[in-house]
Amino acid sequence: MSIKTDRVNVVTSATRLDTQPNTGTYQGDTVTVQNLGTASVYLGGSSVTTSAYGYELKANSSLSIDMTAEDSLFGIVTAGTVTVSVLTVGA
Repeated sequence: MSIKTDRVNVVTSATRLDTQPNTGTYQGDTVTVQNLGTASVYLGGSSVTTSAYGYELKANSSLSIDMTAEDSLFGIVTAGTVTVSVLTVGA
C-alpha cells in the first residue's frame, strides 16, 4: 500500500486537489481531503463552481472519496485562499 500526502491552496478558480495525474493510477485509491481553513471548499470535477458543485466541504471537516482511473478532484472557494490537506491511500 502506498500513501501520498500534499497540501493544496484552493483559490477562486477550479483547483486540482488529487495528488496524482489522471493517468489510470487511481485503481481503488482513496483520497481524503481535510479543510484546514475557516471557509467552505466546494468539491467537484474540473468545471466545479461555488454554485454548481458535488459537495460542500465545510471548515475544519474532511471527506474521503474512492477514486477510479478516470477520476480527478477539484475544489474552489468563494473568496481568498483555503488550504486543504490531501491524503491518498492506494492498494
